[in-house]
Order: sequence, then structure tokens, then C-alpha cells
Amino acid sequence: MTSEPRLKRTIDRLGLATGLGETIGPETIRIYFLQFVALAIGMVGNIFVARWLGPSQKGLIDLFHVLTSFIQDIGALGFGAGVLFALTYLKAPLPSVHGAAIAFSVLNGAVTATLGFALIVPWQGVFPGMPTWALYLCFALSPLIYYKLLWSSLLISLNQAAAMYRIAATLAFANLIAILLLFVTHRLSVESVILLTAVTIAVNAFVSLGWLLRRELRLEFNLSILKRSFGQGLIFYAGIVANLLHFKIDQILINHWYGSHEVEIGRAHV
Repeated sequence: MTSEPRLKRTIDRLGLATGLGETIGPETIRIYFLQFVALAIGMVGNIFVARWLGPSQKGLIDLFHVLTSFIQDIGALGFGAGVLFALTYLKAPLPSVHGAAIAFSVLNGAVTATLGFALIVPWQGVFPGMPTWALYLCFALSPLIYYKLLWSSLLISLNQAAAMYRIAATLAFANLIAILLLFVTHRLSVESVILLTAVTIAVNAFVSLGWLLRRELRLEFNLSILKRSFGQGLIFYAGIVANLLHFKIDQILINHWYGSHEVEIGRAHV
């Protein structure tokens, strides 16, 4: 039987002695509730858009989301896992890790946008039917897409996941209100919904940045932290890409063979 001192050391090592062990029940319930609210509100908006615009146009909107997922998970090179590693295992200070996250988002985002613009013709082949301007817009959002991903990893490391889902639920509600306003003013279209999605991504990133700067205003650039986070993230990269392809590749193939109309039909039957 484990002795009491050894058990205490184990609890301390796991971080449960800080109060996490006493609050994990209510905190978990809060996270699941906020996640459910965000998903439910988003589902209402998606159903409304699909009913009003029809499967073909809603399929194009879904493809825009698929491309943002590709940029986020493939382009981030596993750096989100590296951020978790830096804060939880290396015990690196938050200003250094946050600074590395911002630097990575800006630099890698610029590279991603440049490559996306330069290879826009092949991307048109991957996403036939999607407006070219929407492809450009999606790649232009790359720095913000990366930062939102890394911010999520930072909050999980800081045991602040509830705040992440609280912001997500608030933005989902604001997005639903915007969709209803577009409908009332007869401006609900593929173009307006894609632009609304882009605005939501941008607002999410800047609100996230503001939330974290309120907690810790200082920022530091530590090349060593950036390198170690990047190296650790690459270990998980293959699994991240495999997971993305498992859940998203069907939409790309359906769009390529049958068109955007069947993309939405396929999603409705999943």
C-alpha cells in the first residue's frame, strides 16, 4: 500500500495540491456546458444558413471552414503541442511562451499566406467551385488562425479552458445575431457568410490576445523556447495531420467528384 508521504508527493507532482483536485468536478461541468452552448448556437446558425441558401451554397461555406482547418493543423506544424510542452514540462515563463507563440503566428502566417497566394491555381483545383477571393481571404487570415490555435494551447496549460469556451460561446451568439441581421436586411449570401466567418476569426484572435495580455502584459522573445517548442511539436505533427485528414478529406473528395451541393448533403448524413 502506498504510504501517505509518497501519495502526497505524487499529488503534489500532478499539481492536485494547488486546488485543482478540489475543483475539477465543477470546472469540468462548466467546460462541458460552455462547449455545449457554443456548439448548439453554432448549429442553429448553420441550420438557418443551410435552409435559406440551400445545400450547394452552404457547401461552399463548409469548404471555407475546411481550408481554415487545413491551414491551422497542417500549417502550424504541431506548434500547439510545443506550447503545451514549454509551459507544463519546461516550466517556461508565460511572457516567453506567449512571445514565441506570437512570433510563430506572424512569421509562419506570412509564409503560409505567401505560399497560398503563389499556389492559388493548384488550390483552385483542390477546392473547385470556391470563389478565388475566398481562397485569398483564407490564406490572408493565416497569422490569426495560428494565433487562435496557440492561444487555446496556452489557456489549457494555464488551466483556463473555461475562459476559452466562454469566449467561444459569446462569439457564437454574436455570429448568430449577425446571421439573423443579414437575413432581415436581405443580405444573407455565400459571400456575406464567408466574410462574417473571416470577421469572427479576426475578432476571436484579437479578443484572445487582449484576454491574455490582461493576465500578463509582458512579452519576451526567447529563441531557445521557440526552438524547443517547435522541435517538440514536430513529434506530434504526424498524428495531428492524420487526424485532420481522417475527418476532413471526405469533404474535399466529395466536392471534387460531385460538387459543393453534395458536401452539405454528406455532412447532413454524418
